[in-house]
Amino acid sequence: MIKFIRLGIGIISLFSLFFVIRTHIYAHGGEVQYVKINKQYIPENPIVGTITPSKFTVGSESTTSAYLVGKEMLFEIDEEIFPNSSPSVRPIFQWDFSDGGEKAEGSSVRHIYKKPGTYIVKILAKFQGKEDEFKQVNTVQIDVMPEEKYIRPRARIIVNGKEVENSTRDVVTLSPGRNILFDASKSLGNIKTYEWDFGDSNGGKTSRVSHRYPRDEFYPVAVLRVTDDLGISNDTYVSLDMPYVNLNIVTRLFYSVYDFIVGSILKLY
Repeated sequence: MIKFIRLGIGIISLFSLFFVIRTHIYAHGGEVQYVKINKQYIPENPIVGTITPSKFTVGSESTTSAYLVGKEMLFEIDEEIFPNSSPSVRPIFQWDFSDGGEKAEGSSVRHIYKKPGTYIVKILAKFQGKEDEFKQVNTVQIDVMPEEKYIRPRARIIVNGKEVENSTRDVVTLSPGRNILFDASKSLGNIKTYEWDFGDSNGGKTSRVSHRYPRDEFYPVAVLRVTDDLGISNDTYVSLDMPYVNLNIVTRLFYSVYDFIVGSILKLY
């Protein structure tokens, strides 16, 4: 009876932990939107709201809008809502557009990109009378297209034969200790490179990769970045669900032996 009670408590605790993590994944981080491009506020990057990928850099904020090569863009900071700002102490802003050009200063600046690609704009700030150097306060990820009708690369991810159509809704239940096949070979666009981040310091560089997650850890997402021949990239994440974690030492020993004998033979693809 005691064992069943402990099992019930464990299940409830695991469900609560998963709910807290999932709430953190999909809820907005609460950051104030104070960056504007062409008069539009830029929202938080959903990848950052999920998990910070370890294998590639992403912007803290991201836009789905497409900008064009050779067209002037207006970058602005809404100083009225910028954090840690007051009428008496206004920060000085600096913009690094990550294209090799000169940096610009001011809360409102203009810039023209000469080459298409995905850029991470770095925003730096310093406060007069408090600090004598610029420090990075935000990053914004943008796509610059060669023409209006250009189609950006888009990942189509199939996990163990089932396509993930909606990253938020379609949660993939994993079998820890078993090989999982991630297939993005049907992705759209002139894709040149694939880059996977499984959240556990491992990744992959091909359209189809297999990965085995450990049983005693929880990894909420896997992220795929596809990049086309113009350097324009797109990040897509897959929500993961582990059926059980934090096993006791006896159970972990059992599954270690099982994985060694059976897991190396059985494949899910």
